[in-house]
Amino acid sequence: MEKIAYLLLLLVFLIGCAKDDRPICPICDKRATMQMHPRMSGTGIKSYYKCDNEHNFTKGGVVVSMFGEPLSEDKIKLLKRLESLEAVELIPESELKIREGTYYVKGSNIPYTGKYYEDYSIIGDGYLEGSFKNGKKNGLYTVYNGNLKKIKEGNSKDGKNVGLQTEWHDNGQKKKEVNYKDGEEVEGSAKYWNRKGEPVDSIIKAE
Repeated sequence: MEKIAYLLLLLVFLIGCAKDDRPICPICDKRATMQMHPRMSGTGIKSYYKCDNEHNFTKGGVVVSMFGEPLSEDKIKLLKRLESLEAVELIPESELKIREGTYYVKGSNIPYTGKYYEDYSIIGDGYLEGSFKNGKKNGLYTVYNGNLKKIKEGNSKDGKNVGLQTEWHDNGQKKKEVNYKDGEEVEGSAKYWNRKGEPVDSIIKAE
């Protein structure tokens, strides 16, 4: 009986000392839970991994797309920033559900109050930070581009844009200012600037 107990303790010790050689995600430091294979051939990557937070990467630490293609440094910085937002309790917009104009956390019947972010990296680049109060978008919202530079800022109340909204070119120059009232742009309030900081008379010329 003592011999069996000794063998069991030895087995537990050996298992505890076993090296976990699963690769660590370079975005969120989580270990991979499953091995994935790219859907496209010719990438030169035979296999890659996915962590619990849905980040794809090679065993060598290269972050890749779902097709096994390496991502740019800017894209990786954006993914790391989005990961850090969840760490400070900003929930992704994808975790919210809208019913009759009011937002709730999925699985809850209480209108959401708190901070959130919208991930634009799937359809383009960048993200938005904002907040809700009683299920309505409320307070300051800020949009960042893929280089993590602020490109838009404004305020909302009860789900509608209000007050001054400002946009910037990616070089930091102001691009547009416009006033909102009850979600509608105030006629004649818009002002525009080109990338050199020169005032122009339309958004087309500002672009």
